Amino acid sequence: MDDDFIRGHDTGRPEKDSLFGWTIFILLLIGAAFAAWLGTYRIFGHPEDPKSYALLRKLDKIEPPKQFQVTSAPAGEFLNPEKLYDRYALFTALELKRENETLLRNYLRNYRETKKLVPYVIGRFNIVESFPLSAETMFPSGYVALAVPEDYPRVVLEHVYPAEPESTGILKTMLTPGLDLRFQRSLDLSAIIHIERLQDGRVMFTAVPILYGSYTLKQGQGSFSLAPPAELNVAAGVPLTKASETDTALRQYVARKAQSRVSIAREDTEITPQATPKPAPTAELVRLDPTPPPDPIEPTTTLATAQATPSPT
Repeated sequence: MDDDFIRGHDTGRPEKDSLFGWTIFILLLIGAAFAAWLGTYRIFGHPEDPKSYALLRKLDKIEPPKQFQVTSAPAGEFLNPEKLYDRYALFTALELKRENETLLRNYLRNYRETKKLVPYVIGRFNIVESFPLSAETMFPSGYVALAVPEDYPRVVLEHVYPAEPESTGILKTMLTPGLDLRFQRSLDLSAIIHIERLQDGRVMFTAVPILYGSYTLKQGQGSFSLAPPAELNVAAGVPLTKASETDTALRQYVARKAQSRVSIAREDTEITPQATPKPAPTAELVRLDPTPPPDPIEPTTTLATAQATPSPT
């Protein structure tokens, strides 16, 4: 009797062990599947992460930046320097981090998977300094210009000019300190992809012209054409200029402005009113529109087919 009991007990144990083992194995499979799902979501859902972007590029699962047409551009809103500052200046560090992730993610996806309005910068800016782009920066070739609006010094614009390497020479010649940049809602679509709070309290906005058009000097000679990069070095990060470069350029700009005011005041005391010459027009960089809209046309209807929602200047 005891032997039968022992035999029955022995024959039942392997069945229990087997059931327990299968349960653990199934749980491990579920965990692995969940981890794979999370990994896939992280990679495809966050191309702004350098590792995710690099893998997506290897798998050919993300397109390079697209060159948009003015009539098929993503829906957006047009913000002048004051409106840009009012909107983002009070963001906390965490809010700014999340906003920057969203802005860059939408740009990398060519704005296909978002319903948010794209913030476009408009207004008149003056170049402080310009720097060449290289393989060490997010955009591999072209130039980036630091500019400030003369009527609203709380904002700094870092405007990217992506171009083929052979255009670097003309960009260097044209994007000089003192040159005016004018962005109009009827012609320019410079999308903001990053926001940086500077140490002095100013806010710097990085913008990319998603039309990648051609530009010329309104009061001068020369022109150049932009081109979307085939690939980005996302790991290099944004902003494209180093903090030390930005700080030095802004200090030099302030010094030049002060010197210019002193020179003008000295000339005013030396020249009689009858002989005072008219000031020479400032050189201005403007976009060449190959197919300008017929006149007259209201700015609010220029991007109607893009369903943009412009804000008043």
